[in-house]
Amino acid sequence: MKKKRIVTFIQLLLFLSGSFIIAKPLYKIGSLKYREMRIQKIKQKWKQYDQDTLSFVYWLEIPAVNISYPILMEPDRINLDKYPCLKFLDPQKKQNGMKTITAHRDMHFYNLKMLNDSDHIFLEKQNGEKKEYQILEIEILPTEIAERKLMEKKDEDWLILMTCYPFHFIGPAPERFVVWAKEIEL
Repeated sequence: MKKKRIVTFIQLLLFLSGSFIIAKPLYKIGSLKYREMRIQKIKQKWKQYDQDTLSFVYWLEIPAVNISYPILMEPDRINLDKYPCLKFLDPQKKQNGMKTITAHRDMHFYNLKMLNDSDHIFLEKQNGEKKEYQILEIEILPTEIAERKLMEKKDEDWLILMTCYPFHFIGPAPERFVVWAKEIEL
């Protein structure tokens, strides 16, 4: 009788662990599909929203790695959990100077790891004005060095995409994945 209970317990344990192994990827795929559908609905309507009440400043497109998201201002904790966020390192130079877009590595910028030098990035304003950027460099830097390098180049006209690295790290990541891009005249 005791042996039968142990066998039943092991079978139940195997069943539950197998269910978890199957359910986790299915949940991840389902949540990504839901997020994609939600993003597409927002993209279809975002130009119709009142600009004064809309907090999206750009639409980010990176066709080479299938990234398409609205961009919010100011990367605070709440905004970063929703979408990528834009920050000007020098608030006096919002037209020219460095623009930094940050996002979570496991949500919005997961596909950045597939980028190549010379891929293109597109930023579109709500009024339809579109800018194209070409990636010139991709770096993996320790956090302190990445922040120092950004501050050193803050007066230059760069578009920076930045996320934590490594992409499969659990907890606060020790490095930053930094993409440097320059505007191309259309």
